[in-house]
Amino acid sequence: MSDHETPPDDKADKNTGETGPEPRWREDGALVSDRFGDVYFSRDGGLDETRHVFLKGCGLPERWQNRDHFTIAETGFGTGLNMLATWQAFRDSPGQCRQLNLISVEAYPLTKSDMTRALDEWPELGDLRAGLLTQYPPPEPGVHRLVFDGGRVCLTLLIGEAAAMFGQLQARVDAWFLDGFSPSKNPEMWREEVMDQVARLSAPDAVAASFTVARAVRDRLSARGFACNKAPGFGRKRDMLVAHREALIRPEPLPDRRFAIIGAGIAGSAMAAALAARGQAVTVIDPHPGLERAASGNPVGIVMPRLHLGDDPVSDFNRSAWRFATAWYDRLPLVDGAPALTDCGVLQLARDGDEAARFQRLARLPNVASRSGTVVDGEQVCFLTGTGNEHGGLWLPEAGWVRPHRLCQALRQHEAITVIDKAVARIRPSDSGWDLFDATGEVMLSADVVIVANGLDSRLYSQLDWQPLRPKRGQITELAAEAGHGPNCITTFGHYLSPVIDGRRIVGASYDHWDDAIPANWPDVRDDSEKPPSVFISELLDCIDSMCKTSGNGPPSNALTIVHPLQAFSTRYFNNEDEKLFSYATDLIPLEGVRAMQSRPLLASVLPSIENQITGLETLAQFFANPARMLLRDRLGILLARPDGQLPTREPVALDFIARRTLAEAALQARLVGEPRESFVARLQASGKLPAGTPGDLLLETAWQQVAELAPRLTTLLSTVNLEPVMVDAMVDGTRLQTSLDNVTG
Repeated sequence: MSDHETPPDDKADKNTGETGPEPRWREDGALVSDRFGDVYFSRDGGLDETRHVFLKGCGLPERWQNRDHFTIAETGFGTGLNMLATWQAFRDSPGQCRQLNLISVEAYPLTKSDMTRALDEWPELGDLRAGLLTQYPPPEPGVHRLVFDGGRVCLTLLIGEAAAMFGQLQARVDAWFLDGFSPSKNPEMWREEVMDQVARLSAPDAVAASFTVARAVRDRLSARGFACNKAPGFGRKRDMLVAHREALIRPEPLPDRRFAIIGAGIAGSAMAAALAARGQAVTVIDPHPGLERAASGNPVGIVMPRLHLGDDPVSDFNRSAWRFATAWYDRLPLVDGAPALTDCGVLQLARDGDEAARFQRLARLPNVASRSGTVVDGEQVCFLTGTGNEHGGLWLPEAGWVRPHRLCQALRQHEAITVIDKAVARIRPSDSGWDLFDATGEVMLSADVVIVANGLDSRLYSQLDWQPLRPKRGQITELAAEAGHGPNCITTFGHYLSPVIDGRRIVGASYDHWDDAIPANWPDVRDDSEKPPSVFISELLDCIDSMCKTSGNGPPSNALTIVHPLQAFSTRYFNNEDEKLFSYATDLIPLEGVRAMQSRPLLASVLPSIENQITGLETLAQFFANPARMLLRDRLGILLARPDGQLPTREPVALDFIARRTLAEAALQARLVGEPRESFVARLQASGKLPAGTPGDLLLETAWQQVAELAPRLTTLLSTVNLEPVMVDAMVDGTRLQTSLDNVTG
């Protein structure tokens, strides 16, 4: 922006509202702000003016040569011309630094259409111009983070009043582009409070440049430690301002640092990709780097804003995170030939009138309205999903889903990223940084910086065991489905329903809290609440009833669910009156027998006698293991479908003393019989008796090492002479017990 070419017919309107810069295009093609009565750039050549005043005035590009990073801050983003000229110089300069950080504040941002028209004058900016316009955000107050050239150029655009926005910033600015409208036209940009922030954020050897040499500006900079001088101006401007601070100590170039990231989920993989893009070597450590766990292993991850009506730091963070996430996913390379983010849209269904009213208020938020978010009624819900909803919902068309597992793998595909498939058992500080140890006590890696991104497992390390982390159960259900039926967007209703992805829909997710004393058996979908029917299934059926219609009587969920009577007490499985109720044992039970049971339950029949029955030791063991199953099978003649020895479907998360002792005994037995470690580990992992992930791996490794010295000693002491089987034949309370004890050694 410039103060040297104020048109005589352009007067600032003192009565205008605070809604924007009030841009206007003059007949000569100049872009003018009627709010401030000043032009955005010189008609003598806006791009040349930027290069002369700001780049040359700040000693660029020479000043950033061979630097690890360089930070430039600007007062007044305007058309973005200064940013583009700097980006172009950064690309073209030899010996360029690794990363260029640009910070710019703008209280009255231009629309994308005005910015596009303004930048059309410089076709030589080419793909730089297109890149900026693609990411240029809607005029939402707050912090906008734009990333270019794979992360080597970052623009932090602050939309709001300069002093307030700079006051939220922590930075070390190497150069300032002081480019607000003329101090006489826009005194707010040059006032004391803004200059205080300029001084606070400046590096000890910072420089500054400006088109204005106004006395008030020079005095305020001088009072804050800048030495100010006049230099030849551009075009019709005789003078311009250059200023610098005298550094007591010149900053030394930062050496290359060694980064280690523990955890290969989305957090760890994204951090690795960001560091690699900045030229840093990164090592990612995870015992299962190709098998992402927890939420990072889900087939679908929803990308949508967490909307909040408050005006507080949490709300500001959520708004900024949503803006950055959508732009970040758009910049990522294709994942399996498709964009990382599938922006199919997210429809949040209102479950009652109160929630519908809340959606009305949320839709008026700047970050919702500017991204086409809108409230939809029941008819519009029907258009989006094929079914109706009484209370309508909130439609977010720019939201969507990603594949977390594939995304993590794609993020790690960088030549600067090394992956180690081991578990880190311990972290210790060292003279040169940090040492990372494996389960055997060996140092597996040393690093200057360690980033721990493995969720709950971070509590395994003494430096982080203080964290008040609590596990949450996030469970999903996969349903076979065909495309063309049902919604093609993400539908949320307390839980969520995905569109058809690879022939299935995903329903999720539970979000239960657990204390640190985690139960050995996690509840699953069939037991999602303390009282049936489960809350999860009930809400899903309620959503189906509210979204769908049927031609028959009753709610639509009746067509999807069957209330089954308990087969052991009902004859309806045998009388062929209901085709949904049948028994494979129909041929074995005559219809007369079925009718005879109409008046009494099955368990009212007399149990057969077991006197003088011969019982084997195996049978006795099965009885004590599961008396109810033995009663049904042997006394009532009811054969259950599930086998006696079925494996549990739930895994422990921690082991008590007895379980750890049992694990050590198993490791000792494996070593005594010469079982390979790989076979032992695979067998124990398949048993379902160990915690999943890193905790289980560490427990296995610890148990195997604990018995390493004991096993050889026992081998020399134990006799391997096999004795004859011992025959057992005894009467116990009228029951004859017969068996043989094999594999007896002595």
